[in-house]
Amino acid sequence: MLLPLFLIAYIRSTTSSPIEQVNLANETTTKKPSGAVILISVQSHKRVSYTDGEDDGLLSDDYYEEYENNEDAVPTTSVPGFITTAVSGITRVCSCEEAAACRKRSLDEINWCMRTCEDHLQEYGNQTESYLDCFLKNPTSVSEAEDCLFAELKEHCTTPDETLFLEWKKPSEVKYASDPHHTIKRDLLWNRAEKKYNHIQHFLHCTKHCVHKQLHKCTSTKGCVVRLPKHEIIAAKMRECTKKNTKIAQSLLVTCHCLAWQNNVTQLRGSCVVIGNQYYVDRA
Repeated sequence: MLLPLFLIAYIRSTTSSPIEQVNLANETTTKKPSGAVILISVQSHKRVSYTDGEDDGLLSDDYYEEYENNEDAVPTTSVPGFITTAVSGITRVCSCEEAAACRKRSLDEINWCMRTCEDHLQEYGNQTESYLDCFLKNPTSVSEAEDCLFAELKEHCTTPDETLFLEWKKPSEVKYASDPHHTIKRDLLWNRAEKKYNHIQHFLHCTKHCVHKQLHKCTSTKGCVVRLPKHEIIAAKMRECTKKNTKIAQSLLVTCHCLAWQNNVTQLRGSCVVIGNQYYVDRA
């Protein structure tokens, strides 16, 4: 419902005590029993709400973990149309314009993020810098998957006529695990290559997690957060976004060949035909 002037943003209390509402001259505040206050003054017909996401499956509660040791400061927000006091754990959901700008900036960090995940490549031997180069030359498997992910997340940002608030948390890592379709579960080629395929995806998911942290870092400078689904939902979407994309399959194939034949990762020889094969990738 759209309200013309003032709107209360309710903060979920962890106690059974009632929320105290205090009316001032031209302001309405809502207090938690603990005394934390969020004050919102709405000067236009904007939809403003606070959500923990339990009603629609969109939330940072599971996908975001609470910050430890004050790793990052909670942003405060000052935007035309409303003001908020600094309430620990509460922040504004980014506008789609803000989210798009930060997504672009985070994708520009793919190569840097791959370098932070270099330890995942030690399984192939001690020439990790050379192995890393195979991925750096073929970042498409990450960029295409990220584009797919956010195309699916229709409500990760707000439209001009709405303002939403979420609890401030940091991204938790989504680890890849294949879930092979029944058509390949007994396939000898897949069974031989599955662990090798998963290992490559572990490295790529580490990279994607880093990209998400860079996105989070960027939005924090704008005093907002991108709205993401619960952990199990985004994990499923990230896995699904590795499939049905010829560019991703081709990138996996080229990367695998680079590792196997140009960098002497012999364990991958004979498996690239599966790892970069569209048929198997779509069913992994």
